Amino acid sequence: MHLRRLLIPLIPVSLLAAAAGACSSASDATSGSSGTGVPDDLGDVTDLTGQSAVTVDVVDNSYKPRAVKVSPGTKITFTNTGVNPHNVTPNEDGSFDPISVIPGQSGSMTAPTNPSTYRYYCTIHGGKSSGQRGAIIVVPAP
Repeated sequence: MHLRRLLIPLIPVSLLAAAAGACSSASDATSGSSGTGVPDDLGDVTDLTGQSAVTVDVVDNSYKPRAVKVSPGTKITFTNTGVNPHNVTPNEDGSFDPISVIPGQSGSMTAPTNPSTYRYYCTIHGGKSSGQRGAIIVVPAP
């Protein structure tokens, strides 16, 4: 009973730290990708190149679409359509700023100008290699 009282106050603190995206560390941005840099473990890639703004729905335990192909400088909005808080944390520290969204809220970023695959995940609902994960594939401008 005493141990239970000690652990319960720690749970909200750990969730807040995770929601802020504090648990990110560096890794290969193209890990789990084919030779082209396109993730082969996330299913189909939605090609949205040429659009100036795109939206990714953050649903409970998934991103929809999970992988998007965009042009450099595209505005990407992550909208939480689920019932739980989520975040979008880059696998590779510094590739973009983490985004936290509560239900009904949105957060945006601008796609990097460097063509590459930028993997991300929700620190609350998985890790870099399992759970809620996605990728932004930035392709060179025509």
